[in-house]
Amino acid sequence: MPNHHHKGSAVIILTRLDGKSVAVNEDLMVFVEQTPDTVLTMSSGQRLMVKEPLMDVIERIHARLPNTHLVMHGSSSVPEEWRDVFNANGGEMRETYGVP
Repeated sequence: MPNHHHKGSAVIILTRLDGKSVAVNEDLMVFVEQTPDTVLTMSSGQRLMVKEPLMDVIERIHARLPNTHLVMHGSSSVPEEWRDVFNANGGEMRETYGVP
């Protein structure tokens, strides 16, 4: 789904668990986590659960704000090819995720 601009702010359109669309101002998101549902925590403290997978939400934010560095708590931004080299040499690193 496309991103939209609302009163000068960038918003992304997401889907609540009840199937209704919601426009979320990405500048006001503090955390996005998988618990196993995707939960957005806003700067107001409000929490919003959405149907979109965690990485889909992150990719939408990154598409709108490509020069913004996102902090991914509880995940790794180790490139997949580096993980493969590490594991090929006796390491045991699980699947990694990073922002493109």
